[in-house]
Parts: sequence; structure tokens; C-alpha cells
Amino acid sequence: MHRLQGSPMFLRQGWRLTLVAPLAALAPSLVHAQEPLEAGPAAATAIPTTSLWQILIAGGPLVIPIIVCSFVLLLVVFERTMALRRSRVIPKLFVERFLLQISEGAVDRHGALELCEENNSLVADVFAAALRKWGKPAVEVEQAILDEGERAANSMRRYLRAMNGVSTVCPLFGLLGTVWGMIEAFNEIAGSSAMGRPELLAGGIGTALMS
Repeated sequence: MHRLQGSPMFLRQGWRLTLVAPLAALAPSLVHAQEPLEAGPAAATAIPTTSLWQILIAGGPLVIPIIVCSFVLLLVVFERTMALRRSRVIPKLFVERFLLQISEGAVDRHGALELCEENNSLVADVFAAALRKWGKPAVEVEQAILDEGERAANSMRRYLRAMNGVSTVCPLFGLLGTVWGMIEAFNEIAGSSAMGRPELLAGGIGTALMS
């Protein structure tokens, strides 16, 4: 027994136990002490977020007409996109076949009018106007084509005034909102000790920037 205690192997194991025991006792305290240090920077770097609804509310009452005008403009653009497709204005296949059949004499006046009515496109209406003057002088045929072409152009320009109105009114609403926000900011400066306190001016500046 005395030989075992005095052996080098036993001494090395004893030194290891002597060093490991205090470290094992200090490990929980070190872990708990490190947790606040790790959580501290994460909490300090947390960025507050703002929802879209809060941003719109911060823009003031003039955001409402701007949103309405934008919605109307989107509806008009969508309707014009669907109405002015190539198949609704100048279908290529119909024009090629129609002109080929007319040049070859494959259809008469009534047959050509039926083809135009079945196609129901703007160019078909122009062809139908020319066919109704079949056998008339060239001046009358040309005038009929010009008149129907003008009507087709007017139908293509439909809702153009609405688009012009929205594009004119929206910037004015935005300018009015900017003036509104700056008035609120200056009222805060005049009505309280807002100098050096930017939080009192944030509302008016936010309204000016949003609108």
C-alpha cells in the first residue's frame, strides 16, 4: 500500500484530481456569468420594426385619397391591358386570311361582312365599314374607312382622361401632405420647447415624408 502511494503513477493521478476538482466546481458559475454577456449585445442590437399599416397611419389623412387614386389607376391599367391585346385590335391571322380571300375572290360582299362580324375586332370593324361601301366610288370607301378608324382610335383611348386625372391629382395630394407635415412640425416647435427634442418633431416629419 505504501509502495502504491509513493509510486509516480499515483502521484500524477493525484495532481490531476487536485486540478480538475476546482475547475469542475467553478464551471456552473462561469456558464451563468457568460449568459448575460452573450444576451447583452443581442438585446442591444434589437431593431424595432414597423408594420405597413402603422406606416400608412403615420402618413396622415392625405394618404387615403392617394391610395384611392392608385387603386383606380391600377384598375384602368388592367382593363386597358386586357382590352388592347393584339387579338382584340389587329389579329394577324384574321387579317392575312381576309385579305387573301378578298384578293382571290373566294368570298363575296355578304360573306366578307359575316367574317368581320364573327371576328369582332377593331380592324374587323374597319373592314366592315369599307365593305358596306362595296361598289361605291373610292372616295366614299376611303371616307368610310377613315371614319371607322377614328371611332376605333377613340375606343382605344378610352379612360385616358381618368389616367391623366390621376397622374395630375396624386402629386398634388403628395405636395399637400408634405406641407401638412411641415406645418405640424413647426406647430410643435412653436407650441412647446421642442428645440433639442427630435421626438416631438418626428410626427410631422414622418407625415411629410410619407405623403
